[in-house]
Amino acid sequence: MILGVRVPLPSLFLKKFTYLFTFFRTLIIFISKKETNMVLKEKIEKLRLKGKTYNEISKELNVSKSTISYHCKSLGLDGDGKIHLNENEKNNMDKYYLTHSLNETAEFFNVSRCTVNRYTTNKINPLTDEERKTKNYSRDKSFRQKIKEKAVE
Repeated sequence: MILGVRVPLPSLFLKKFTYLFTFFRTLIIFISKKETNMVLKEKIEKLRLKGKTYNEISKELNVSKSTISYHCKSLGLDGDGKIHLNENEKNNMDKYYLTHSLNETAEFFNVSRCTVNRYTTNKINPLTDEERKTKNYSRDKSFRQKIKEKAVE
């Protein structure tokens, strides 16, 4: 008897067993998740140290960018992610870009087009006021001619 209530011994044993089973099952799940999380963190660290971006890691490991960001911040690997080139690489890219297109240069140096634009010096020079007027006039003139031709048809 427990507190004046007659409880059969097998049901008390079953309740304790169920409680212990649930406790250990929860503990095992927690430990396995912790181990999986550590493995994921190690993989993210290796890929980030190789210079991969959050998007590349996300696609490779099939996890969200926020998860990658969280782990990288905890590891101190959350830098700006920009590619920094030394002077020799900048000069080589600049020379290559003189004879090749933006896409070809980006592909050859394995960088984005924005990086090529950032580090090359032969960018488009701004037009002077006179050049801009001439360009706009010729564009307007050809536009007016096209409208006249459509009206004649």
